[in-house]
Amino acid sequence: MEGTCPFLTLNIASREGRKPTTWKELKIQLQQGKNTAKMVQVYQTPSLCSLCNKCSKQMQQIVSNIDGTTENIEDVQENQRVLKTHIDETYQQFEGKVNVLEEKVDNAIGQLDARINAQEENAHGVKNEINALKKNWLSYKLMT
Repeated sequence: MEGTCPFLTLNIASREGRKPTTWKELKIQLQQGKNTAKMVQVYQTPSLCSLCNKCSKQMQQIVSNIDGTTENIEDVQENQRVLKTHIDETYQQFEGKVNVLEEKVDNAIGQLDARINAQEENAHGVKNEINALKKNWLSYKLMT
């Protein structure tokens, strides 16, 4: 009898010559303390051994597929870590460039504000000169 096949048939030969007992019935009887005098004979059938070998091969294929899938998942996770690192570095570089540009824009706005203020002061001075000339002109006109 080979010990490689886990699919076995059970044949209980009792003294009374009863029909074979199933595993479930035997378990119940043993739990109840019965059938202690019966002999248990286990037989392997060729069809069950063939089925067992098929199942064993399928299990090996399934395990191989699982191992391959696990490796693929690990590769994807490693790629995700690399991409995340690259994205973080790129973001930091981008943020640095944005900060530099913001500073340049702030400086340009400050320079424009200074020019505008200077032009407003010049315009105010010109306006005062025009008003003074108008007064002088009116005074001159009134005198003549």
